[in-house]
Amino acid sequence: MKSVLQAAWLLTVAFGNLIVVVIAKLRLFNKQSLEFFMFSGLMAIDMLIFAAMAYYYKYVNQPQEVLDSEKSPESTEKDAKVYPKLSGVHNEGFLEDTKM
Repeated sequence: MKSVLQAAWLLTVAFGNLIVVVIAKLRLFNKQSLEFFMFSGLMAIDMLIFAAMAYYYKYVNQPQEVLDSEKSPESTEKDAKVYPKLSGVHNEGFLEDTKM
């Protein structure tokens, strides 16, 4: 998953750099300051699109039964014996390290 996210990040950076190169080579502006203002305008448009997407985002709560069904019955019983007050996944490697 980490490499997929890194690849997506690098792909978006590459597309951004491609846009900068194309606009710079087309020489649409006489002054570089106007080119920077155009890039800041594009960023403002991106910010507005992101804000609209975040505003209309609907969070979905999963019922507790769905979350509990994802655990196997064996691990849940074992976890309850080892860690009676905690919930989560049992890590056998951690216990082996602490028995030194």
